[in-house]
Parts: sequence; structure tokens; C-alpha cells
Amino acid sequence: MYVRRSNMEDIPAMMDLYAQARVFMRENGNLNQWDENYPSRELLEKDIAFGNSYIVEDDEKNLAATFAFIKGEDPTYYGIENGAWLNHEPYGTIHRLAGNTSYHGIASGCISWCKSQIGNLRADTHEDNKIMQHLLEKNGFVRCGIIHLANGAPRIAYQFAGDSTNYQGSNEQSQQNYNQPNRSNQPMQNQNWSVREVSSGGRGFGIASMVLGIIALVLFFSFVNIPLAILSIIFGIIQLTRKAPKGWQSPGSS
Repeated sequence: MYVRRSNMEDIPAMMDLYAQARVFMRENGNLNQWDENYPSRELLEKDIAFGNSYIVEDDEKNLAATFAFIKGEDPTYYGIENGAWLNHEPYGTIHRLAGNTSYHGIASGCISWCKSQIGNLRADTHEDNKIMQHLLEKNGFVRCGIIHLANGAPRIAYQFAGDSTNYQGSNEQSQQNYNQPNRSNQPMQNQNWSVREVSSGGRGFGIASMVLGIIALVLFFSFVNIPLAILSIIFGIIQLTRKAPKGWQSPGSS
């Protein structure tokens, strides 16, 4: 499996996967979380433009999952009711996770990838989405309270903060309200696949390097060829650096 940032060409396949996810939700008792227009194409385009949209592909480049992963403050998390966040350290947020159910453990693999990016994570889900609640708790997230979306709709808020036992005292109210056991130390279900981050295919710096190199050759006897040649070398180095993949292996069996 390979995870990379999405691009505009991926949107049709992503929307198909989200359509399948909505059907799956309805079939499993979650009737109200996503309407037929969510997530919209405009929202996916925004996620992609800000570099927050990701897809997971198999070796044949079939779409296995998609999700938004955003580092930084989420405005809908400023207030929380009936509990408290585990901490207020910098965090990343997982939104709009949808996986092809024919790939065993794909959703947990996506969450593990997010953990590899930052060890402090938040997420929220609808009260009827029992599957997502179980998935988050299985992967060490603690139920913290209730947050409200921009439109006022309530959502159950979760946080992963590594070993959540370190925060049981500060989050005692939340733990009492929901009576949730600490599951952060439970190993993940066996994942017989690995995920490796790869480049989304951007070649901008490489092309710029080539063009500047050609111009520098044409203007060989001009005083501007030296700075152009230097820029060409710099862009070439950046492109080579950007193409280097960064790998990780999902957690082992219990």
C-alpha cells in the first residue's frame, strides 16, 4: 500500500469511494452523518489545494482509501462539552476517512500513518457511527466529550495522545462521563500489509531546473548565465530530495 497527497485527477475516484462509504453508513445504521452532497467536490478541491488530502493505493494503483489530515488548530475544537481534551499540545486532525472494505485493516493503516506524522491526534464522529467509534477506540483514541460543528451539529470528540494513561488524572471528568476503558496499550489487529509514503508526482522543480539549464547554455557568453546555472542546480537538488520516499511499517500482530 502507498499513501500520497491527492491531486485534482484523483477527485472522481475519491467521490466514488465516498459514495460507497455513504451507502455503507446507511446499511449499518448511520443514517444522518453524511448527506448526498458531502463531501462536496469543492471541499475536496480545497483539501487538495491546501495539501491536506491523501489517498492510499495498492500496488496496481487501485484506490484503497482516502482521508483528510490537517495539522494545526481546528476551530470546531475550541469548545468541548461534557469532558475535556487530554492535552492542548499541537495536534493533527483526521477528517473524511473512507476506505474500501475489501482491503483488510485499511482504516487502521490510515490512522497509523497519521500517528507516524504527529503523536497527538484528534477526531470526531457522529453518535450513530458505531463503526468509527470502535475503530478509534481500538486504535488508542480516548472519548473526550462533545464538540459542535460550524452548523451546530454535535459530534463525539476523540483524542490520541500516545500512552493515554499519562492523562487519566487531567481527563477524569471525561472518563467518568463515558466510562471508557483505556485501550491505548492494546496492539492493533494484524495488518498483513505495509504503507510507504510516495511523491504525488509533482515535477515542477525538475522542469524548472531543466529549463534554466537550457537557458544558461544558450546565454553561455552572457553575464546572466552563471546565476541561471546556479538556480538550475538548486532546483535539481530540490526535485531529487522531494522524490525520495519515506517508508514505515504498520504495527504487528497482537
